[in-house]
Amino acid sequence: MEINKQAVIIQCSDVCTFINIEYPGKILDAEKALRTLDGTEGVEKVYLNPDSRLKLRYRPNDIYCKAAYGTCYPSSSVLLNVKQKRNKKTGASKLCVKLVGIISTTYKFTTMMDYQYLTVEANGDKYKSLKGISTIETLESLDWMNNGAPLHFVPRIFSPLDIPYAYHFKEEDMKVASEESQDGSSFNAGPTARKKRSNFNQTVPYEGEVPTCPYPAAELKICTEYLKEKLEEVRELFKKRPIWTRAALTAITQLHANRLKAFLPCLAYYSISGPWRTMWIRYCYDPKQHPEAKHLQLIDYRYRPKEKTEKELKLVNYKRNYSKYLPAISKAKPKLVRSDQLEFLTKDDDEEEEISEQEREMTYKFWHGIIPPYRQLFYQICDIQLPEVQNIVNANNFKEPPCSKQHGFLPPNACNDIRACINKSIGETLKLKLSEQAAGKPGDQNSESEDNEGSDSEMEDEDQILATYR
Repeated sequence: MEINKQAVIIQCSDVCTFINIEYPGKILDAEKALRTLDGTEGVEKVYLNPDSRLKLRYRPNDIYCKAAYGTCYPSSSVLLNVKQKRNKKTGASKLCVKLVGIISTTYKFTTMMDYQYLTVEANGDKYKSLKGISTIETLESLDWMNNGAPLHFVPRIFSPLDIPYAYHFKEEDMKVASEESQDGSSFNAGPTARKKRSNFNQTVPYEGEVPTCPYPAAELKICTEYLKEKLEEVRELFKKRPIWTRAALTAITQLHANRLKAFLPCLAYYSISGPWRTMWIRYCYDPKQHPEAKHLQLIDYRYRPKEKTEKELKLVNYKRNYSKYLPAISKAKPKLVRSDQLEFLTKDDDEEEEISEQEREMTYKFWHGIIPPYRQLFYQICDIQLPEVQNIVNANNFKEPPCSKQHGFLPPNACNDIRACINKSIGETLKLKLSEQAAGKPGDQNSESEDNEGSDSEMEDEDQILATYR
């Protein structure tokens, strides 16, 4: 058979766009196949919503039929109509190709299709269909509700994953699971989306028992001399104060978050509720038994001014991300310069911007005359350096009530009074900064251009103050 290698030229005029559906089955009747896809309207509805998946039910009239879903993929295919014409006299054949349209979207069914739940009831070796007994197909009378019906519940999901996966039970994995269970961590024999992150933290609620020592596997991560030296620095901090917030430890030690994450389970446990929630407490120390621990209780402070003017709101930043405990600094990438341009560079351009000690302290301490870097911060009472706050805490010395989950050793309204003192201090500082800004702003009343640009200059001054006190 001779093959004609000559290219076929197709005229592309008035080309239509089609949708390709890779149907998982042999189609004998196109109308019945389209009915399993909820008809033409169902296909159009899915096509108009790119986030939807095409639903396929082999038994569209059965409400218990589990659907298979087809995923939408972009494609660049063409739909051709090819006819072969043969000359009866000479026997020569000729291909006539006609471009029908372009296929821009393809739906593929790549998931498992064999998950079905039949509505039958076993009666020995025979099965009885429950269709029509447990469901209403026609309008029935009220007596139908009083008739008995078999307990028939369809599972909510048939499989956690639609794509088949291979899982093999191995002796090594089970051995590791038994070792992890001895350390206190749970083991899941089923498949997981990612590997379990074992940080060996001990989280304790307010009513829970106080741990006395860390897990043995937690100290195995500290394997180098440098890490052991840094661990001792954090240990000294817990000897001075038994309760710390992670923000305070990050600001004082200036350690990376990953390193501090490895140190804390070796020295303290994490409290998840009560007046010392979200804080790390030294092992063997129960703050509920020590009234002096009221100075280490948590104050969740949120800046909420009574009169929310734009100037005041722009001086205080929004709520920070929990993964960042220090003010944001610019980390500009170094620019490549020629050797003849080095003499024009100043020393300040080469040095990276560093965070000052005062900026680090502002993330966990408060004193009069500063503006918090964020609108929500977690303070320990001992780190709020206001005389009126310390007077509130020391008012019931040696007369502390029993420790409660909500207020600790403080009176019921003490936390609200402390927040009011902080609000008062911030309000005075904001008024002072705004008055200094208004007094130092240049003005020329005879110039109309400055009057028109007054709002722009005001915004620039506010941005300068905001950048200075962050």
